[in-house]
Formats: sequence, structure tokens, C-alpha cells
Amino acid sequence: MLLTATGCGELTEAPSGPDGSPLWEGLIRGDPAWSQLVDEALVEGEVVVRSVFPEAIELDLFQRFEEVSGIRVSYSRKGGSAPTLQTYLTEVAAGQHLADVLQLEVSIAASMPTKERLLEFKVPNESNYLGRYREWSPGAHPVASLGVPIVYNRNLMDEKDLPRTYEELAHPRYRSKLAMGSPENSSNIVGLLFLWEQQFGVSWLESLAANDPLDTDREVEAANFIARGERLLGPMSQTSPSAQIEAGAPLGYHWVPGTKLDAYVAVVPEAAPHPNAARLFVNFLLSFSHQQSLAHKLRAFPVVSGVSGPEGFPDLEALDPVSFDVQTFNENRERVIARWRSILR
Repeated sequence: MLLTATGCGELTEAPSGPDGSPLWEGLIRGDPAWSQLVDEALVEGEVVVRSVFPEAIELDLFQRFEEVSGIRVSYSRKGGSAPTLQTYLTEVAAGQHLADVLQLEVSIAASMPTKERLLEFKVPNESNYLGRYREWSPGAHPVASLGVPIVYNRNLMDEKDLPRTYEELAHPRYRSKLAMGSPENSSNIVGLLFLWEQQFGVSWLESLAANDPLDTDREVEAANFIARGERLLGPMSQTSPSAQIEAGAPLGYHWVPGTKLDAYVAVVPEAAPHPNAARLFVNFLLSFSHQQSLAHKLRAFPVVSGVSGPEGFPDLEALDPVSFDVQTFNENRERVIARWRSILR
């Protein structure tokens, strides 16, 4: 059912679905200027979204935005954050500004060329941000936090045999049992390598490489190898195995202290073809309803207050999460990748 709104942001027809009305009311509620934006977003009628999260899950979640707003979501996934941004930049170089919203890991978002300006705006639901997300770079809107646990095959590995820290991954008992995403395509993995180099040193990285970790193109492929038992464990973003687990794969999460924590943000290019629909969509991403769905289906940590984390996961703060300076990381990204490749040879 398509919806329309009056100039003051009131529905002229109630949406269908058991929770459609509360969600829509949360999206349209705001000051008069926001209500006018909602009207203009409805006229635009479409939002083009590029995201790094699993397509099977995101399409299901975004369908709810379509149902309550009548605004079509055109969604595509090109892999990790780096390929997603590169696809966007390739399109721009060809004279095509197609994307309205990009969901990217924060360091990749920060690496966007300065000539590709981002719209700077606030949406009503940002008032619900948890403390750590309240002060952020202009134009970047945190939408989820992802830790990097060790994912393992529950049928083939006993919990007592799992590493107690990241550092133990270099122990010889894990030789030929590890699977990891490619640092070229995964910001999680290159960030881990950067963190590990700082914490444990280059000689430790050499010990890790001696364990013959399987290098996969994407983290989700590493999860597939582990689910099939061809490898038994590996560090990856907590969302990478979510679709497999949903389908019944025997995968489990093992959290270690000092877990690496990544923020994922939504950005809207200044040249977005549907800028008002993009703003309304960002507001949807920060709604209680969507954040609850992210925690339940995508198994991501929410960024707004009043929403519980994924079921069975430890409290985020109890993990003593570790992050690093994004600018320093971006300055060293290519060097870290090149060093890891030279070590793996």
C-alpha cells in the first residue's frame, strides 16, 4: 500500500502491516522542515542503496521501508566496503551519479576523495544515539557496530580448544585450520592486521602466516569453508556468518577480550539523485524497529539506546573493545596489505 503525507507530516491513509503505523509515524515525526522533506521524499519515490551487509538479510529488512513509505529501495551489494566505494567512484568517473546511500565501514567512508562531497544533515532519530556515537564526522551517520569474533564449526571444535586471545591464533595447533577474508576486500581483516602488527609485532604475523591460513576473497566465503568443515575457525565480522547461521549452518561465535570494534556508517553523496528519500532512509536505519531487526537478523550491535544487542552475545563494553585512529590506519592501509602479502609468500 502506498502512503502519502500532508505538509504537516500527517498520514492521509494508514499503512498496512502489524507494525507499519508505528514505524511510519516514527519516520515522519519531526519539525515542519522535516515534514516538508518527507513530502519531497515521497515525490522522489526511490532510494538507491549500496551496502556491505548480506543481501538476503538487507533486502528483507529494507522491504519494511518500502511497505510503510511506498518509496522503492534499489539495493545492490558489491562485496566489502572497499569494492563498494570503488564501484561508486567508477560510476562517478563515468559521469553517473547513481547511489543515494552508501553503508560502509568508517575507515573506507573516511577515505572517500574530498571532491566527492557528502551531504551534512541531521535526522530526528539521531537524538537516540548511544553516547559513543553522538560525536561523529560531519556527513557520517553510524548505523551499526560490529566486533570481530572468532567464528568456528560447532560440530568439529570443542570450545575448550578455541583460542583465548587473538594472539593464540598463531599457535601451531591451528595450522591449516584457519580461514580469513582477503585484506584487499575486507576492512575488518586489514584492520585486524594493522591492530595485530601494533600489538604483537611482525614476527607474530610471520607465525600466523606459518599456520597456512586460507585466504578467501570475502569473509562470507571463509564462513562457508568453516561451515563445511574444510577449515575450522577464523576471525571475521560478526555479521559475515549471519546468513549461514540463519540457514542452519553449525557455526558459533567465540569472543575474545580486546575484540576489534568497527563502526559502519551511512553516507549520502552531495550529488545523490534522491537526496530527500536518502535522508528519510537514514532516519529509518536509526529507527528502533530497524535497529532491533539488525540485532536479531544481522546480529549487529545497535547504535541507539533502548535496543538490546544480539541474543546470546556478551555486552559490548564487557568485551573491552579496541579501535584505532582512522586517519593513521588509512595512511598505513596499503603498506599493511603489502606486508601481509609478502609474509604469506
